[in-house]
Amino acid sequence: MTGPLVSVFTPSFNKGEYAAEAISCVLAQTFGDFEYWILENSTDHGHTRQAIAPLLGDPRIVYEEISLTAEERERAYPTAVLLNRYYAKAAGRYIFYLSDDDLVIPQTLQRCVEHLEDDPARWVCWFSMWISERTPAGGFHRVGGIAASQLAGRDTLMPSVDCRIDGGQVMHRTACLDEIPHPWFPETPAPDDARHADGVFLEKLAARWQLWPLPDFMLTHRRTPLSTWDRR
Repeated sequence: MTGPLVSVFTPSFNKGEYAAEAISCVLAQTFGDFEYWILENSTDHGHTRQAIAPLLGDPRIVYEEISLTAEERERAYPTAVLLNRYYAKAAGRYIFYLSDDDLVIPQTLQRCVEHLEDDPARWVCWFSMWISERTPAGGFHRVGGIAASQLAGRDTLMPSVDCRIDGGQVMHRTACLDEIPHPWFPETPAPDDARHADGVFLEKLAARWQLWPLPDFMLTHRRTPLSTWDRR
């Protein structure tokens, strides 16, 4: 197989103050064999684009600027639409997703790749994450976490992972996409369905494979005022 080993995806929407930090933590990974898709669909008059511009010269970055109409945003979750469209373009053997306001430690990609490469029967792995909330002063404080303490998914004691695992806690083989129904992310979930699109996607993975745990706390999920999954 030629090309990068990992494809990383970050949809970016109106979070210029955070997106540069998220992108920087990916570029600082100890494992460098990846392509990095930044799916920019902000409506903030170029503020996000300006904030991340100094980072876009990295040759691993594939920058896509996508314009969605107000009607398109009203009909569907933009992030789900973009991931359905661009996951199909992944050149890597593995896929990793990072929200535009989250952070990962420098060893994240390396630890996940090593874990999956150790055993070809492992198609998906998940790892522990911290949860932080914004303080009135503009910083963040840790309020909890989700520990990857057990094998999850098919034929385990935790077969359902929806809302128990965050979309950014998982790396999976790109070949998984050939085995689960498309669209991989539901673009128009039912109004009374509390699950986010990434939760439904993880449920599809869990129904087909086991999710192998890495106890390391490698992701910081930062709760910010504007969610990537918002229809706006």
